[in-house]
Amino acid sequence: MALRGTPWSLSLLLVPAVLGLVALGGTSAQLHDGFGVHSWTPTSESQLESSYRLAFGQAVLDLRRIGPLASAHDVDVTVAAGQVRIIATPTENVTVDADALAGQIEVDGSDTSDIAGSTGGSHGFNVSGVVLPPTTASGAPVTVHVHLADGQISVEHHS
Repeated sequence: MALRGTPWSLSLLLVPAVLGLVALGGTSAQLHDGFGVHSWTPTSESQLESSYRLAFGQAVLDLRRIGPLASAHDVDVTVAAGQVRIIATPTENVTVDADALAGQIEVDGSDTSDIAGSTGGSHGFNVSGVVLPPTTASGAPVTVHVHLADGQISVEHHS
């Protein structure tokens, strides 16, 4: 029955297909990575994973309860579309290497401060930058690499 009508009636299916390609095209995130709100709160060094993934939604990596680390760690956070929040205390040595195909990088509620090596500004297309730890930070370093196709990367320092 769909083929009896004009071919233009099938054009409505192109809209979700194009949106899906744009959202997933610039990232290695996959649909089976999940969607919705996912919050990861490791409470020890052994609970800190090397990779966190989400297809669509809000991903929160809360490092405030992890305690002192014995060694350096690299963590990858990959999200196709949505928001990525990295939360750390002002005393934790957490560096965030942020990369968004289309989106915004925000640090402590501002989209213009504390982003070193920023390319493309703090919002727009091909936005990337490094959020350095506060000067009060100490301990073993944690580097969080955020890969986002479309959305917002937020780095927050809370006690």
